[in-house]
Amino acid sequence: MHGAGHSYHARVVSTPAGEGVGLTADFVNGGHEWFVWRQLIRDFLTRTAFLPPVTG
Repeated sequence: MHGAGHSYHARVVSTPAGEGVGLTADFVNGGHEWFVWRQLIRDFLTRTAFLPPVTG
């Protein structure tokens, strides 16, 4: 999806955010290329996967 991709995804992200769901969008240019997946996997493993669950 070229061109309109980020605006589409921004709308998708705004729906749960508008309902109070905490999230962080991470838009990376490159589509479904290994370069992009490598960045997203590293980010997930270092910032999400091994952190204790948030309660409250």
